[in-house]
Amino acid sequence: MFLSGDAMQWHKLTLNFESQNMSEAPSTFMDHRLDVTFTHESGATVKVPGYFAADGDAANSGATSGNVWKVHFTPPLTGDWTWEAAFRAGDDIAVSTAPGESAGYFDGDSGSFSVDDSDKTGDDLRAKGVLEYDGGQYLSFAGAAPRTFWGIRGSTIPPTATTTPHTWAISSRATRPGLAAKAKGSSARSTTWPNRM
Repeated sequence: MFLSGDAMQWHKLTLNFESQNMSEAPSTFMDHRLDVTFTHESGATVKVPGYFAADGDAANSGATSGNVWKVHFTPPLTGDWTWEAAFRAGDDIAVSTAPGESAGYFDGDSGSFSVDDSDKTGDDLRAKGVLEYDGGQYLSFAGAAPRTFWGIRGSTIPPTATTTPHTWAISSRATRPGLAAKAKGSSARSTTWPNRM
């Protein structure tokens, strides 16, 4: 096994494992399952499925056989992490929750690594984290500050039950064609969105 990538929060790390030589036959995909459980020093765990990667560079080499299996992990927390691999075999084990039998090779292997803060800033997504469902109708970056509505500081979406309706002037340049005409020749119009709480 070897670990590649930057050991930083929100950066992709890849664990590469080696097994016997296999091909892209249906049995390779259906009768084998690789899961790696990552455990943070806080006790938080993340279980990540792996995949058969042929020679490890099949996208460039065109290989259809090989002995490499990969798992990609994006650490959500800084600090110390451990990992443990479960490489299982059995009829249709890839689509089953049954434990199956050990496939040998790296089944049960484990290790550890430390994750530092991301060194990225600005528009680089590794500075913001992964997109997560925020419980409403939006996605938010896990490591980013709360979003603002059209860049207006102090506004949040959706408004809270204690806020009053907000009114903003909308430039006709920022709207769909035709809306400006509805504003009766005005270059801007005022729109109020009521709270929906």
